[in-house]
This record gives sequence, C-alpha cells and structure tokens, in this order.
Amino acid sequence: MTIISGSTTLTTAYIKHLTNMNRASKDVTLGTRLALHEANIASASAIIAGSNIGSATSGSYTLVAGDVSASLVNIPTKLTAPKGFTVQVYRSGSLVTGQNVAISSASLVVKSTLVSGSWVMTSSDVINWVAF
Repeated sequence: MTIISGSTTLTTAYIKHLTNMNRASKDVTLGTRLALHEANIASASAIIAGSNIGSATSGSYTLVAGDVSASLVNIPTKLTAPKGFTVQVYRSGSLVTGQNVAISSASLVVKSTLVSGSWVMTSSDVINWVAF
C-alpha cells in the first residue's frame, strides 16, 4: 500500500523508524497512526471502486412556475442506474430543508410537500444535486 505518493510504502521497519524519529511524538506512535490512515485510505478506495462511485454527476436547477404548479420536478442525472444522491435546496441564498427526493430510473424526483413545516416549492428555489 502507498500513502500520499506512489513511491512511499509503509513497511513495518518504516513504521518503526517514523515512530522513533520524532521526539515530539514521544507518547504517540506516529508510524502506527500513519499505517492506520493508509489502511483506511485503502479501505475507502475499495469501497469507492466497488460501489461504482466513479460514475457521478452533479448539477444545479432553478425552479420555474411550471415546476411549482406541478409540485414536482424530474432532474435527469445522465446515469443509467444511480445508487444514491444528495440534494440541497436554497431559497434567496439560505439553505431550506424538508424536501421529498427519490430516484426514479435515471432521474431525481423532487416533490413539494404541502404539509406545514415542510418545504413547499417556490419559483427561483435553487436545487443543487449530486447523483452517484
């Protein structure tokens, strides 16, 4: 495994050397900490590779009157089968919450909820999204 650059491999001897070389880390095992971070990076890389995260797309959409009338908007993601998403909606520059969002085929479906206290679509609301 490598950390930071493609040429640094943390062997047991290197971990021991790192731990011993830094007097400021007298009570901290620096080499062991770096090895743990390296293992975590490798695990995260495996998860990303296995979950098709490499296929991600994002965008921003500003609601218009027609969206508000329909109380929903379909946002095409350009992915054939998105596995997940994140959506943030801003109104006049402030984050608003309570959206009803789902994946339908290759699109995000954002619905307005007409329940008090929940988000109700308004023209000019900006939907920022990421789908993966």
